[in-house]
Amino acid sequence: MFCQDLDQAYTMGYLENDDNTTLRYLDYAVAEQQMSMTVTNVFWLNALHNCRGTSISFQFDNDLLKAFLTYASTYNIKLEYLTLASYYTFLFKLVNNENDICIVMNNHGRSKPELMSIIGIFVKALPLRCQINSNHSFDEFVKHVDTIATQTFEHSCSTSTYFSCHIF
Repeated sequence: MFCQDLDQAYTMGYLENDDNTTLRYLDYAVAEQQMSMTVTNVFWLNALHNCRGTSISFQFDNDLLKAFLTYASTYNIKLEYLTLASYYTFLFKLVNNENDICIVMNNHGRSKPELMSIIGIFVKALPLRCQINSNHSFDEFVKHVDTIATQTFEHSCSTSTYFSCHIF
């Protein structure tokens, strides 16, 4: 979007701005402050009840990446949910079969389509808490992760408000 605006400003000599329809970062901030947090607060309190944390990182090599892509396309699974399920499985084994795991994932933070064209930092850190049933097949687990991720992203519009991370 920045390149489009820069190109328009360069080729036309100005940047079109329709104050009636163009949203700005201030519009985003005001809209978030006016949102009701009741349902979202209950969601996050329940999702993070008794949750503790640590930090771990790793990288995929090309062979593993190819295997992920093949599995995701073969079983018609979203790559991000396959990756999440695999990461949860890795952590499950790493922490001696602890079945309550919470990870943090960044989100673009634009809760409305009309906010997609606004330049600014909207990124939000979303906690994704998963309770693992070791009796599930991997395919069942991927579906479980899909449900958790979907619910988390549905409530992502207000995590920065809930966690008091707003920067204005």
